[in-house]
Amino acid sequence: WSAMAPPSQQDQKKKNLENAEWYHGFRPRKDANRLVNEPGEFLVRATDTGPSTDIVITACDENRKKVNLTLRNDGTNWFIQQSNPNHPIKVKYPTIVDLVEHYRAHPPSKHLKLSKAIVRPVWMLKHEHVVYEEKELETSAPSTRECSSAPTTLPSLWQ
Repeated sequence: WSAMAPPSQQDQKKKNLENAEWYHGFRPRKDANRLVNEPGEFLVRATDTGPSTDIVITACDENRKKVNLTLRNDGTNWFIQQSNPNHPIKVKYPTIVDLVEHYRAHPPSKHLKLSKAIVRPVWMLKHEHVVYEEKELETSAPSTRECSSAPTTLPSLWQ
Protein backbone atom coordinates (compact mmCIF):
# COMPACT_ATOMS: atom_id res chain seq x y z
CA TRP A 1 0.00 0.00 0.00
CA SER A 2 1.27 3.46 -0.78
CA ALA A 3 -0.31 6.83 -0.24
CA MET A 4 -1.11 8.74 -3.39
CA ALA A 5 0.14 12.28 -3.62
CA PRO A 6 -2.63 14.86 -3.42
CA PRO A 7 -3.70 16.13 -6.84
CA SER A 8 -1.88 19.22 -8.00
CA GLN A 9 -3.74 22.49 -8.37
CA GLN A 10 -3.44 22.11 -12.17
CA ASP A 11 -4.97 18.60 -11.98
CA GLN A 12 -7.84 19.96 -9.86
CA LYS A 13 -8.53 22.72 -12.40
CA LYS A 14 -8.51 20.20 -15.26
CA LYS A 15 -10.79 17.82 -13.37
CA ASN A 16 -13.13 20.71 -12.58
CA LEU A 17 -13.41 21.43 -16.33
CA GLU A 18 -13.81 17.74 -17.21
CA ASN A 19 -16.76 17.53 -14.81
CA ALA A 20 -18.59 20.54 -16.23
CA GLU A 21 -21.73 19.31 -18.03
CA TRP A 22 -21.18 21.76 -20.88
CA TYR A 23 -17.56 20.69 -21.55
CA HIS A 24 -17.37 18.31 -24.52
CA GLY A 25 -13.62 17.70 -24.66
CA PHE A 26 -12.18 17.49 -28.18
CA ARG A 27 -14.96 18.23 -30.61
CA PRO A 28 -14.64 19.69 -34.14
CA ARG A 29 -16.27 23.03 -34.96
CA LYS A 30 -18.53 21.32 -37.49
CA ASP A 31 -19.98 19.01 -34.81
CA ALA A 32 -20.36 21.85 -32.30
CA ASN A 33 -22.13 24.04 -34.85
CA ARG A 34 -24.67 21.26 -35.49
CA LEU A 35 -25.48 21.03 -31.77
CA VAL A 36 -25.84 24.74 -31.02
CA ASN A 37 -28.97 25.98 -32.83
CA GLU A 38 -31.14 28.12 -30.56
CA PRO A 39 -30.29 31.54 -29.09
CA GLY A 40 -28.49 31.10 -25.77
CA GLU A 41 -27.31 27.54 -26.45
CA PHE A 42 -23.60 26.93 -25.88
CA LEU A 43 -20.94 24.33 -25.23
CA VAL A 44 -17.24 24.45 -24.45
CA ARG A 45 -14.81 22.31 -26.43
CA ALA A 46 -11.14 21.68 -27.01
CA THR A 47 -9.69 21.85 -30.49
CA ASP A 48 -6.27 21.23 -32.03
CA THR A 49 -5.11 24.21 -34.05
CA GLY A 50 -1.57 23.29 -34.94
CA PRO A 51 1.00 23.02 -32.15
CA SER A 52 -1.41 23.94 -29.34
CA THR A 53 -4.81 23.00 -28.01
CA ASP A 54 -7.37 25.79 -27.81
CA ILE A 55 -10.45 25.94 -25.61
CA VAL A 56 -13.44 27.44 -27.42
CA ILE A 57 -16.95 28.47 -26.38
CA THR A 58 -19.32 27.71 -29.27
CA ALA A 59 -22.62 29.56 -28.89
CA CYS A 60 -25.68 30.74 -30.81
CA ASP A 61 -26.52 34.45 -30.65
CA GLU A 62 -29.99 36.03 -30.75
CA ASN A 63 -29.86 36.09 -34.59
CA ARG A 64 -29.07 32.34 -34.67
CA LYS A 65 -25.51 33.08 -35.79
CA LYS A 66 -22.83 30.66 -34.55
CA VAL A 67 -20.13 32.34 -32.48
CA ASN A 68 -16.79 30.78 -31.50
CA LEU A 69 -14.96 32.51 -28.64
CA THR A 70 -11.37 31.35 -28.09
CA LEU A 71 -10.19 31.29 -24.49
CA ARG A 72 -6.61 32.23 -23.61
CA ASN A 73 -4.48 31.96 -20.50
CA ASP A 74 -1.91 34.54 -19.40
CA GLY A 75 -0.17 32.08 -17.07
CA THR A 76 -2.52 32.81 -14.18
CA ASN A 77 -6.00 33.58 -15.51
CA TRP A 78 -8.34 32.66 -18.38
CA PHE A 79 -10.07 35.22 -20.58
CA ILE A 80 -11.81 35.53 -23.96
CA GLN A 81 -9.40 36.46 -26.74
CA GLN A 82 -10.30 39.90 -28.05
CA SER A 83 -10.74 40.38 -31.80
CA ASN A 84 -9.31 43.88 -31.41
CA PRO A 85 -5.98 43.79 -29.53
CA ASN A 86 -6.48 47.43 -28.46
CA HIS A 87 -9.56 46.56 -26.38
CA PRO A 88 -8.66 45.89 -22.75
CA ILE A 89 -9.45 42.49 -21.29
CA LYS A 90 -11.97 43.18 -18.55
CA VAL A 91 -12.84 39.72 -17.22
CA LYS A 92 -10.27 37.14 -16.07
CA TYR A 93 -10.69 34.07 -13.88
CA PRO A 94 -8.26 31.42 -12.60
CA THR A 95 -10.31 28.56 -14.11
CA ILE A 96 -12.29 28.05 -17.29
CA VAL A 97 -15.26 26.93 -15.20
CA ASP A 98 -15.21 30.21 -13.25
CA LEU A 99 -14.94 32.22 -16.48
CA VAL A 100 -17.85 30.40 -18.15
CA GLU A 101 -20.01 30.67 -15.03
CA HIS A 102 -19.32 34.42 -14.94
CA TYR A 103 -20.47 34.79 -18.56
CA ARG A 104 -23.56 32.67 -17.87
CA ALA A 105 -24.57 35.21 -15.20
CA HIS A 106 -23.23 38.26 -17.08
CA PRO A 107 -23.52 37.75 -20.88
CA PRO A 108 -20.46 38.67 -22.96
CA SER A 109 -22.64 40.98 -25.10
CA LYS A 110 -26.27 42.08 -25.35
CA HIS A 111 -26.70 39.78 -28.37
CA LEU A 112 -24.95 36.71 -26.94
CA LYS A 113 -26.19 34.94 -23.84
CA LEU A 114 -24.85 31.64 -22.46
CA SER A 115 -28.14 30.48 -20.99
CA LYS A 116 -28.74 26.93 -22.28
CA ALA A 117 -25.86 24.50 -21.86
CA ILE A 118 -25.62 21.69 -24.41
CA VAL A 119 -24.80 18.78 -22.12
CA ARG A 120 -22.00 16.37 -23.05
CA PRO A 121 -23.52 13.04 -24.16
CA VAL A 122 -23.17 10.12 -21.74
CA TRP A 123 -21.33 8.04 -24.36
CA MET A 124 -18.58 10.65 -24.80
CA LEU A 125 -15.54 9.59 -22.78
CA LYS A 126 -13.83 12.05 -20.50
CA HIS A 127 -10.05 12.38 -20.99
CA GLU A 128 -9.46 11.05 -17.47
CA HIS A 129 -11.09 7.74 -18.47
CA VAL A 130 -8.56 7.02 -21.21
CA VAL A 131 -5.61 4.89 -20.12
CA TYR A 132 -2.39 4.41 -22.10
CA GLU A 133 -0.32 1.28 -21.57
CA GLU A 134 3.11 0.43 -22.97
CA LYS A 135 3.07 -2.90 -24.86
CA GLU A 136 6.02 -4.82 -26.27
CA LEU A 137 5.60 -5.96 -29.86
CA GLU A 138 7.35 -8.78 -31.65
CA THR A 139 8.16 -6.55 -34.62
CA SER A 140 10.88 -4.13 -35.50
CA ALA A 141 9.22 -1.44 -33.40
CA PRO A 142 10.45 -1.50 -29.77
CA SER A 143 7.08 -0.64 -28.23
CA THR A 144 3.71 0.89 -28.94
CA ARG A 145 1.07 2.71 -26.98
CA GLU A 146 -2.33 1.17 -26.72
CA CYS A 147 -5.35 3.23 -25.84
CA SER A 148 -8.20 1.73 -23.89
CA SER A 149 -11.01 2.89 -21.70
CA ALA A 150 -11.04 1.92 -18.06
CA PRO A 151 -14.20 -0.21 -17.74
CA THR A 152 -14.93 0.85 -14.17
CA THR A 153 -15.31 4.46 -15.24
CA LEU A 154 -18.10 3.93 -17.75
CA PRO A 155 -21.56 5.15 -16.75
CA SER A 156 -23.69 2.48 -15.09
CA LEU A 157 -26.01 2.12 -18.07
CA TRP A 158 -23.05 0.82 -20.12
CA GLN A 159 -22.01 -1.84 -17.61
